[in-house]
Amino acid sequence: MSSIGSKANGAYIKDLAGAISNIDANKLDSRISIDSSQNELKDLAFAINDMLNRINDSYQSQVRFVSDASHELRTPISVIQGYANLLDRWGGKTMRKLCKSQLMQLNLRQII
Repeated sequence: MSSIGSKANGAYIKDLAGAISNIDANKLDSRISIDSSQNELKDLAFAINDMLNRINDSYQSQVRFVSDASHELRTPISVIQGYANLLDRWGGKTMRKLCKSQLMQLNLRQII
């Protein structure tokens, strides 16, 4: 938690801006603490912390979604790739079947 102490009026805002600029995607759990008697800056810090909570929640939800979606897609893609390999080995030696099988394998490799 970044802390803003009691200083001259302009220094409050500079410290607040410095604390905010240190927050990035890897530090979304960082919060700002203001230990001053200036209610305007406390209200601003509360609003920023609330915004960071919402951003962090949304970011974590997005990370979970991408992880779940990628897991769900791996199984069908692996099954299709297995069928393509099976066709390649046992599906006959006609040129058309081999070309389709090879094309399917190339497309699956690009997806994975």
